[in-house]
Amino acid sequence: MLVGTVTTLVYFHFGAKSHPQRPATRQTGQVYWVGWGQVFIAITFGVLFAGVFVAAMTALIERMNFIITILTSCNNLWPF
Repeated sequence: MLVGTVTTLVYFHFGAKSHPQRPATRQTGQVYWVGWGQVFIAITFGVLFAGVFVAAMTALIERMNFIITILTSCNNLWPF
């Protein structure tokens, strides 16, 4: 967890030097840690998306179960 936190902070650290004529550059050692920070961020977003998706599917299943229960309990009230 400590490595993930530190590499993510290194990724968001805006220490890249930029000039109008050339793109922003980072130090050689910093590039390695920035890559790991991107990996940890991607994994975190994937886990968060999966959690939201599972919560939505759980709510959908619960609602569908409620509707099916109501329709089957009212079955004897219908004339057909």
